[in-house]
Amino acid sequence: MIEVTNHVSVDCTREAAWELISDFEGVWEPSNPDHRGTKVLDEPKQPIRNGLRFWQREKVGLLTGEFVATVKDTNPGSSFSWYTTATYRLLGLPIKVVEGGTFEIIEDDSGVTLQHSVWGILPNRPLEWFARVFLREEKAIADHNLTELHYFKARLEDTNNGT
Repeated sequence: MIEVTNHVSVDCTREAAWELISDFEGVWEPSNPDHRGTKVLDEPKQPIRNGLRFWQREKVGLLTGEFVATVKDTNPGSSFSWYTTATYRLLGLPIKVVEGGTFEIIEDDSGVTLQHSVWGILPNRPLEWFARVFLREEKAIADHNLTELHYFKARLEDTNNGT
């Protein structure tokens, strides 16, 4: 299993952070230039809630993937998890990855910390080894994840400062 956790401190309220990250189509898609499409499949599209399904296509390192994920373990204003079986492609060859994550908003002295922990289980150990060593996917996943968190931080702090 590959696991990555990133976090950023943000000068905003928990409520503002939850409102922003609850808008999958509005902010998750532009949060990373490697996203190739994000669409909420259920109505209403907001807020994040258990059972909400979303489709996404993205590039992570050398792999391009597509999936329909389901949200679970929602604690409104605080956290949610998601899970899926994604199909990534390398040179046209499909690789199925069971993956998911937990997004948390943690209050602290300076506002909140946004934390996103993601994990992926590849079909076998040799493929996981190849992904880690040759494709450097663990670093690619961490970079991808951190790009999103920094985007959320910038949006929240720009809004908080009235710009």
